[in-house]
Parts: sequence; structure tokens; C-alpha cells
Amino acid sequence: MISWNFTPRLPYSEASGDYVPGKALQAVKSLSQDEILTREGCQNTLNQPLDNNIPVSVEISVIELTGRHKDDFLETLQYNNLVEHLKSISSVKSSFGITIKNSLKQIDEANSLILYRIEDFNSNGLTGYEDTSEEYEGDEESNFFNLCRANFITSQNAKSTRGGSYGVGKSILWKSSLISTVLFSSYIDNNKNGKLRLFGRSELATHKIKKNEYLGAGFFGETKKVDHGYASVSSWDNNDLAAKLYLNRDFSKGTGATALVIGYTDSFEEDILSPTDILNKSRENVAKYFWPCLIDSNKKLDVKFHHIRNGKIRNTYEIDLNNWLPFINAANNKSVDIANDVDLVARKKFDITIPESIEDPVASKFTNQAELSVYRGGQEFKNHDKKNTIALIRGFGMVVKYYNPTSTPINDSLPFFGVAKVGEAIDSTKKNENTEN
Repeated sequence: MISWNFTPRLPYSEASGDYVPGKALQAVKSLSQDEILTREGCQNTLNQPLDNNIPVSVEISVIELTGRHKDDFLETLQYNNLVEHLKSISSVKSSFGITIKNSLKQIDEANSLILYRIEDFNSNGLTGYEDTSEEYEGDEESNFFNLCRANFITSQNAKSTRGGSYGVGKSILWKSSLISTVLFSSYIDNNKNGKLRLFGRSELATHKIKKNEYLGAGFFGETKKVDHGYASVSSWDNNDLAAKLYLNRDFSKGTGATALVIGYTDSFEEDILSPTDILNKSRENVAKYFWPCLIDSNKKLDVKFHHIRNGKIRNTYEIDLNNWLPFINAANNKSVDIANDVDLVARKKFDITIPESIEDPVASKFTNQAELSVYRGGQEFKNHDKKNTIALIRGFGMVVKYYNPTSTPINDSLPFFGVAKVGEAIDSTKKNENTEN
């Protein structure tokens, strides 16, 4: 039986008095919530390629549900079960309690419910064991467990190839939900349990319902009897349920995972955004941070965007890189000695010192090269949002940040656009790999 199950809190056991995803987001000052969400969604896909020679695909959809479509979805979600726990949170006089109280009112009174869905293809998907107590053949770690069950903590041993959102990680998915609830599906090949995996997680704080006290997280799946009561585990090959929850996948596009944010919200926005506005912001963010791996010369990623209303695709949008051509030109065009006119690129390599590794005692200090390219834009780019900045990129293929230099060039009548490369963004050598690490 599919249901929501929250873990009972035992006497003297741990408790969560605060909202962890919210705390994680507060630590990031330089990025907006929608920027973090799109960065996280695309970087997770790039971290899990099935074949490095084939670009991974991402489809971002804003799903608008009205009338009976909204009601049917909430019924299939077993919202009446989940809402008991949400109401318990909303009765507490805390910032999170007030947020949930307002969210419940919005879901109840609004004409529509907005879902935000991120799907990836040609990626590994949510493979691995259900729980750390299980053994799962062929997996060093469980993608499923790390995303769907593990605590919201960034690994201290994160690989250099990961893009990163300053430690916020997966928690942004729950922070972007009105009710801090996210559903998942995954098409997995050669799995003994089946092909389509379904699961869900609601991330709350410790709360009480009558005399029963529960830990923060609740899980949606097949109910299983365990020592302390009941738990939810993955549901397999329930295609009808997946379709009703907008989690069904096109198997012909290959393996991968889907994350569905329930009741999309952006705490940085005062007004409620329309589905088109949400999609436009996502398109802008993907182009802004992933142009290095979207261009043909370094194609690692394909992205499409859909507006879906009541189960039907209303519009589909492609990525638009025109606004980021100055940076693309800086990274790829041939260079001259001095870029003192429109459309010219100057490029120089310079030495950087890599300090000793604090994690690997045998990794001593060494010197390697970084590369800086600067493109001179014309008057049409004089009002560009990122003029006179330098895009810092690594081999991963994502812009880590746009850096504002403290000094300006001698001739500042024309805007410049810089790209700084380090590590495997320059070329794939062992030394560059070590530099990136």
C-alpha cells in the first residue's frame, strides 16, 4: 500500500527544532533562489552521465494544475494524510510555522497548483540501496539514498568535478516547495526490482499529532513493517501512479531521474510568478551558468523547457545563448596581442601556485598555469548585465561565479568580457586534474 509515513520520535532521541533547508539557503548571499535551483538541477545531471561521449539531457517543466486536475493530483498524493503533519507545524509560533500556515492557505484557496519538474536522461538515475543497512550489488554508493533519505549535509569529500552551489545542495528542492515536499521517479536499467522507481520526501521539523511525536522527515512509498512501526520504501513499476503524479518517464529517452517540487515558490519574490515567468527565469539561469557545456565545441548538456497545463504541453522553449556570446567568444575565438578594438580577444597564461593538500599529506605544493581570455564587445553590449566581469570556469563546464575586477582597463570605452580557465577547463592532463582538485 502506498502511503506517507513519518518516523516516530523515541524518548530522549534527537529532534529537529528548526527548518534545515531554510538554514542552508540563508548561507548563500550571492545567488537568488531560482539561480541555485537551476544550477543544482543541471549540475546533478552532469555529475551522473551514463556515457561521457553523449550529452546528458535535461527537461525543465512548469506544470499548472487547475480544477479537477489539481484535486485529483492532491488526492493521489494523499494530501489529506500529509496535511495533518503540516497543520501540526503550522500551529507552532516560528518562522517555519508561519510559512507553512500561509502555504496551506494558498494551496486551499488558489485556483491553481504549480509543480516544478526537472527530468534528466542519459544519466545513471536513482540507483542503489534503499537503506544503509542493505547491501546493493554493483554500487559503491547509493544515488537514491544520498538524495532521498540522507541528511542535508554537503560531503566533505566532494569531487572537484562537481559544480557546487556553496554547500546548499539538494535542500534547494525542498526550500522551493510551499509544503517542503518533493517527489521522485527514476528509470533504472538492469535492476532486479523493476524499471521505474517512485518515492517522495517531506522535510519538516519535529512535531506532534495528539500524543504522538514525529521526527522531521516523512516519506512516501510502499508501507513496510519495521521495528518502530511502519516505514515507506520505493514503489516499483507503478506506472499508473506515476502518470497521475506527473512522474511518468519516456523510457525511449533513456535512464535518469525526475524530481517534482510540489507547490513551487520563490522566497526572493514578493509576487506569485506566472508559469511563463518561472520558465523564463530558468532559461536565463541555465544559459548564464552553463553556456560552457552548451556550446557545440564542448557539448555536454542539452536543455528544453516546457509549460504544461492540466496534462497538456502548451509551449516548449529551447535555450537561447545570444546574451552570452561575448563570453563564448572570449573562451573560443582566436586571440591577438592586445584586444583594443571590437571583436578582438587577448589571451594569456600565467603561473599559479597550488598549495599543499590538507586532505592528502603526500600532495605537495606545485605550480601550474591558469588562462585568462578577454573579449572586447561593441556598443550593443554596453548595457550588458555582466559587462566588465570575468567568468570563472572549471573542467566541470559550469560558471562558478562572475568576478568583478577591482581595476578597469586603460581604455574603458568598450565593455570587456573575461573568461578565466583553470584545471581541466584548459585541457585534460594529470597535472590539470590535480590543479582542479
